[in-house]
Amino acid sequence: MPGQLADRSGDWRAWYARLGPAWPELNAKIAAAQKDPRTVEVKDAASWSYLRAEGNPPMFVQSGSAYYLVLDNRDRDDFLNTRPSVQVLLAFNRWLKQHKVDLIFVPVPKLAEVYPDRVLRNAPKDRILAPQMRKFMLQLLDEDVEVVDLLPEFLRAVASDASPVFLRTAEVTPQFNGADYAYLTPEERKQVDASLKLTLSQVRNSAGAPYEGPEDGTVAMIGDSYVHYFSTAISKGTGIEALLSRDINLPVTNRSVGGGTTQSLKEFIRNPEILDVHKVVIWIATSDMFMAGGSWDPVPFPGLTQPSAK
Repeated sequence: MPGQLADRSGDWRAWYARLGPAWPELNAKIAAAQKDPRTVEVKDAASWSYLRAEGNPPMFVQSGSAYYLVLDNRDRDDFLNTRPSVQVLLAFNRWLKQHKVDLIFVPVPKLAEVYPDRVLRNAPKDRILAPQMRKFMLQLLDEDVEVVDLLPEFLRAVASDASPVFLRTAEVTPQFNGADYAYLTPEERKQVDASLKLTLSQVRNSAGAPYEGPEDGTVAMIGDSYVHYFSTAISKGTGIEALLSRDINLPVTNRSVGGGTTQSLKEFIRNPEILDVHKVVIWIATSDMFMAGGSWDPVPFPGLTQPSAK
């Protein structure tokens, strides 16, 4: 990340300025999408609007998930200070360290950040649409938070048209339409139908049954449904906790919560004995949810010491 900034004259403001054509275009696409809300015939179901990533097959992402990418109408230097999630993360990191537990934070970029050139005509040549996310991760590192940056690997995979390769234990090929399929028009469904059969790695135990994480794994994963969706909604044993457990040869416990923000964190307060069980916590959160302005009330971590002044 320091190298990325150096390549752009070492100036955050200059880097932001280069996004001048892209951010207004993205804002306009979001506004246009919101004039076409999609609904399903389910009582009390939410309505959604979608951005389209061109290509074959096209991809669709909820327009609201792109807000974190645009800073043109916000104070660019103060953006992160206005994200309540950041202080929650820093407090959680300090609290875990007091209990000799390591935290690894994994922000997950959304589709528009990974495929900017398929969403925007004015996408930047380097395909980095959100310098503020680069700055965010540098600030976390400065605050002694260990961060895994997924975007460079995703961008390389897109450029090479390659999918990540895993040492497969077994292959399964479930049909998965996705949570938003019901909101697509009949024509849009035809465009994506051929791509909905997945080939996944399924981790199995010695008896041949799909992996199911224990409650007392050395490593714990927290976050929202993106962390557990594969194992619970698509096919058991195909989730990220199963793949990680196989690769590190250690049991991994999944403590994620559907649609959650701080709920997983509060589980450590309600059940403090798990601090003696889990020695590493991996927090995976989608970038749009983490950078949202609401639903991030401070968490009252008991006994948390305040950071010393720098």
